[in-house]
Amino acid sequence: MANYTYTTFPQAITISVWNVSPGTTIRFFIRFSYSSSATVLDQKYTSSGNSLTKTFPGLQESTSYTVNVGTVSGTATTWMGAQTFTTPSSSGGGGGGNEGGGSSVVRPANWSWWSYIRSGNPIAISANEWMAFCDRIDEFRAYKGLGSYGFSWVYSGTPISAWIVNQAVRAISDMSYYAPRTVSSGDTITASFFLDLQDALNRIS
Repeated sequence: MANYTYTTFPQAITISVWNVSPGTTIRFFIRFSYSSSATVLDQKYTSSGNSLTKTFPGLQESTSYTVNVGTVSGTATTWMGAQTFTTPSSSGGGGGGNEGGGSSVVRPANWSWWSYIRSGNPIAISANEWMAFCDRIDEFRAYKGLGSYGFSWVYSGTPISAWIVNQAVRAISDMSYYAPRTVSSGDTITASFFLDLQDALNRIS
């Protein structure tokens, strides 16, 4: 059965949806808790795998919201269940997620590539893996008080190209001096480039 978890930040929320089929349309809904008509966000995304993680900036700190997530079929939405949360203050405390307690201003977990990336080996990063990496970057951006970058969606068969990977470089550069340089169209994108992306993201404190 599809379900979701979330983690709140002073001005953002990261929502992870689990146990969905690839191609499922997922609806994210957030409103102020004081009114059922005070909608803050109502957006739909399509999953490329069995899970989907999105970060939504633009919330107010120390504010109570209600969140719900649903799967969409035609014009109908099957909701997974509304939950209420309060964003923490930027000075820490309060907020949290629906797993565990304490302050919600928690550093995201380090990233490790799912595929085997080593010098001299072919690079075989799937579209699902790349989008998960972009989601993790957005989690770090929310952790640092930045908005989502707005990555281009990639699909199975999308080639690894300069304009795709440079989005990750720029998104990480906003937070880390260790981001690799952007690449130019036609450049060979090596295994070390992707390992440098991983290292730059994981160096963020």
